[in-house]
Amino acid sequence: MEASITHKSGDAIKLAKAAVKVGIDALAVYGGDGTLAEAISGLIGSKIPLVILPGGSANVMANELGIPYDLKEACTLMSHGSREMKTIDIGQFNKRYFLVGISLGFEADVVKGADRQTKNKIGIFAYFLSAARALKITKRAVYHLKIDGQEHEVKGLICLITNTGNLGFSSISFDSI
Repeated sequence: MEASITHKSGDAIKLAKAAVKVGIDALAVYGGDGTLAEAISGLIGSKIPLVILPGGSANVMANELGIPYDLKEACTLMSHGSREMKTIDIGQFNKRYFLVGISLGFEADVVKGADRQTKNKIGIFAYFLSAARALKITKRAVYHLKIDGQEHEVKGLICLITNTGNLGFSSISFDSI
């Protein structure tokens, strides 16, 4: 068993690709949805399973799959659970793969504006602060979509394609605040 730490964007892709080359049995990733998306990008084309250990701010995919946010509980689930393998759809946009979703407009500005330092300090609430800032700069845009062969032109603040039933906010427990 070997452990590696990511330091910057793109590290998880490189580490996952290197792990595929040496023929690992599974790749366990401790991180958030962005780290998972990078790891998946490095695993594309292989049959190596991804083990999700939630360590990010929102952990949307972990929530979607019923993986506990507590690391000890997630590891217990892995060692004492049913070890059921689940197949998950992966999306691709402009040569980048995504696991949770992709957005343009307001929601993209919110995610981009929630910097790592603020997320480390206040967790998921960093996105609320970022949303307040993004409301001032986001403009309505025209989106050209092709869905099932039909072209559509729509105006809006957000274009969101998601692979989950929530955007991370269903996991907030206000009784612990």
